[in-house]
Amino acid sequence: MLNKKTIRVRVKNSKEKKIIKVNIKRFFKSIIICSLVISFTGVTVKKCIINKFFSNDTVQAYDVSNSKDVKKNLPNKDQDNKRKNISAIDKKDLKGKESGEKLYSNNSSNNKEDILKEAVFFGDSITESLSFYELLDESQVFGIKGLNLVKAEKQMDKLIQLNPKKLFILLGSNDVESGMNSKQFIKDYKELIQTIKSKIPNCKIYVQSILPVTEKAQKKQANFAIFRINEFNNALKEMTKDENLEFVNLLPILEGKSNLYEPDGIHFKIGFYNLWIDYLKNKLYLN
Repeated sequence: MLNKKTIRVRVKNSKEKKIIKVNIKRFFKSIIICSLVISFTGVTVKKCIINKFFSNDTVQAYDVSNSKDVKKNLPNKDQDNKRKNISAIDKKDLKGKESGEKLYSNNSSNNKEDILKEAVFFGDSITESLSFYELLDESQVFGIKGLNLVKAEKQMDKLIQLNPKKLFILLGSNDVESGMNSKQFIKDYKELIQTIKSKIPNCKIYVQSILPVTEKAQKKQANFAIFRINEFNNALKEMTKDENLEFVNLLPILEGKSNLYEPDGIHFKIGFYNLWIDYLKNKLYLN
């Protein structure tokens, strides 16, 4: 009689018939083992492919890991000594700065105390977009389309109500476009500063540089010529020295990044705002 665990298989060839005994138990064990080996090999190969083509080294569209402005603001030894008592989470963020990782996200305030939490941004439509893109809370953004220095004086009552501890002013684009000369511009700017100082005496004021426009925009509006922007910014820098204010040069953010402009060559895409906020947070944190 046949063994229950074996079967006979007749094999034909040209000369003779052969009978082969097959152990059923071993046969199915072999099939299962082969299936497991093939499955494990497939998963391993899949992981290798994913790691190669979809690893964490992929650079995001608005990552500032290679931006020159971040490298320029890396901490030196003296600044390290000033931060001996920073918390562990701050140290983690500082490590990110030094390695060039992207520092800013819309939820950065959840990761650590937001250094811009008590700041208000005052300016024209460029400033207004900070809340439009939801990079800052609306209560921190006081931006008005078409705002110039003369109109800004009329907004003082609203600014006083906000009572900011830090105030970042970005004005001048509309004044430059109007054809105003730099002397009159500085005169009006000083008057604005004096009003703010008298009405909000405990406010730390930061004057930000006027942002340049693209060559295409300069051709459409000659008043936006780069030499005029430079002239106004140099005058602003001198004024901040006289008034004992902080001057923040934003031009390094745009260096070699023409893709950050909107089609009109004057306004900016969200990528600029990410870099702008990150630049300010980095600057304030290291100071």
